[in-house]
Amino acid sequence: MTSVFVDDKQVDFKIDSGANITVMPYDTLLSLDLHTKLEPTDKVLMGPCNYKLTCKGKVTVTLSYNSNTVKETIYAVESLARPLLGRYAEVKLTLISRVSELTSDEYRVKVMRDYPKLFTRLGAMKEYTIRLKDDAKPSHSQFQEKVPKIKFLGNVLSAGTIEVDPDKVSAVFKPTSTQECP
Repeated sequence: MTSVFVDDKQVDFKIDSGANITVMPYDTLLSLDLHTKLEPTDKVLMGPCNYKLTCKGKVTVTLSYNSNTVKETIYAVESLARPLLGRYAEVKLTLISRVSELTSDEYRVKVMRDYPKLFTRLGAMKEYTIRLKDDAKPSHSQFQEKVPKIKFLGNVLSAGTIEVDPDKVSAVFKPTSTQECP
């Protein structure tokens, strides 16, 4: 938020370098008691997510910040949370600056003509193919493969091996007699 003067009345605006126009809540604009009449507008204003805004009209005012001034059209929008300063006014009031911006197709064509290597060599890599030797082996493996072990019918199966499950099968040290069996 920054304070900007609207025809000598201080208003806190939110700065948004992506905003195409300057908007203000309808009630805030009325409370400024500007000596200019609200003009009707046929513009359809869309907010974030293509939400249609209710525009009550527009007014052209002088915006001032430090020693910079600019004539700007402000659109009065119903149910808007706070005033939002548009990109054009932000640049003219030196609240933001555009750096290394190509503003027209003609200028871009001129730059491309004057500096042809700029758009071909800078950051561009030639195509290449990676070939491995037949006996190439990875020098380091970050992940070690964990082979699952599956218990099945008294055996443990894992990676092509079958082992006896020690929980199910154990060595017999003393034979049992048939009389001890149920």
